[in-house]
Amino acid sequence: MAPLPTVLPVLALGARPLLIDNQPGSLAMGAGALAAKIRPDTVAVISVPLCGYPADTYDAHLIEDTAQAHGIISAGKLAGTTGTAGCFSTHDRKLLATGEGGFILTNNPGLHKAVEAFTRHDHPRGNAAAVNFAGPPRADQAAGRVHGRARPCHRRQRRRHPMIRHFTATGIVLHRDTVLLIEHVKLGWWMPPGGHIDPDEDPVQAVLREVREETGLDCAIIAPDVFAHDAVQVLPAPFTILVEDVPEAGQTVQHIDCIYVLRPTSDPVALAAQAGEVQDPRWVPVSQVGELRTPPELPALIHAAAQSVNALTGA
Repeated sequence: MAPLPTVLPVLALGARPLLIDNQPGSLAMGAGALAAKIRPDTVAVISVPLCGYPADTYDAHLIEDTAQAHGIISAGKLAGTTGTAGCFSTHDRKLLATGEGGFILTNNPGLHKAVEAFTRHDHPRGNAAAVNFAGPPRADQAAGRVHGRARPCHRRQRRRHPMIRHFTATGIVLHRDTVLLIEHVKLGWWMPPGGHIDPDEDPVQAVLREVREETGLDCAIIAPDVFAHDAVQVLPAPFTILVEDVPEAGQTVQHIDCIYVLRPTSDPVALAAQAGEVQDPRWVPVSQVGELRTPPELPALIHAAAQSVNALTGA
């Protein structure tokens, strides 16, 4: 059996729920009845160990609606730990009550990252104040850039006041098949070095300074020559420019973030973190960036930058 609140998220995703009858003498799904409903397009099985009745395990992606099964053990495993995810409620009427709330158990890194971003409204580790969005957040939209030392929102808000904009610069430093990342102390995210452009700097000066300050490396920008003229100074073009909504001091500001691709010109082994702000600069294989705690779009951005450099250099 499945209570109505269990079925509603399935319908909201546009999927079709198939109800399975419970087996006699128990509130768990009947194994035979379930097997008869499994189809090639079945995405997952949701079990509901209601009122503490343990549910059987199934050969499918199992989501356990364990709102009423805190601490129940079945076949030597705690309810909520036998499948892909276990969903718990801590409503006032549940076995473990906090008034309102809940939590999810999973050992799937991708699901963990998506759920964490969704539940925190795009804020890192719950450190920033909440932001009112134009609509409910979705797990596939819970992505923005972590930069300027805050977690930006992916969605745009309706604006009642003039938007404050800050110009920032970020450096994707590539060396062979690795990229230089730093761990931000406050946010707990791995990210490329970068920060605000000072009033007396151009974007190139800013990104080179930020990389040097946060990692100890001197670098050069990798960019195609698209124009030159003796009458003007031509700066290297950024790889891309991101526009990011960032919550700061109770309001939303925009970061116009110039993303540059660089290569080290000093010893790539001689890394030194900026005390107090970042730690543990390291070279990470481009193929392994997705295994770290990063902004959701960062692995794709670094992969695109690496492909661009390979095309430019003929590697």
